[in-house]
Amino acid sequence: MLITVSVISLLANISINIEFEKYAREQQRSRSEDIAANLSRQYNSLTGQWDMGYIHGVGMYALYEGYVLRLFDKNEDVIWDAENHDMSLCRQLMDEIAQRMEEKRPDLQGGITTREYDLRQNGQTVGKVSVPFLPMPA
Repeated sequence: MLITVSVISLLANISINIEFEKYAREQQRSRSEDIAANLSRQYNSLTGQWDMGYIHGVGMYALYEGYVLRLFDKNEDVIWDAENHDMSLCRQLMDEIAQRMEEKRPDLQGGITTREYDLRQNGQTVGKVSVPFLPMPA
């Protein structure tokens, strides 16, 4: 009976971990897409200007969530970069995240990778944002 309970507990734990990782991947993808959608709305197509104050706010808020954003205009020139605004905080966050991942998931054997999203308005590409994230196993 003890063996049966142990096996069931082990299988339940494995199942819960797998489901949690799926949930975390989905949340990460969803949050990245939300950030990109929010940033695309900060471009004024009439003036051709970006709302830099709002972008700074979104970027810093995302930074505290662990996302080190870099925003580009349609010519791929950098408009806003979290590392340029607070290099020490970026480095500290990235080091902490990498350390936690190494401790909890040494099997990932990877660092932070970046997903890029085109920023669109009215069917036109107005820029793109790169959103770094920690890869999760499939």
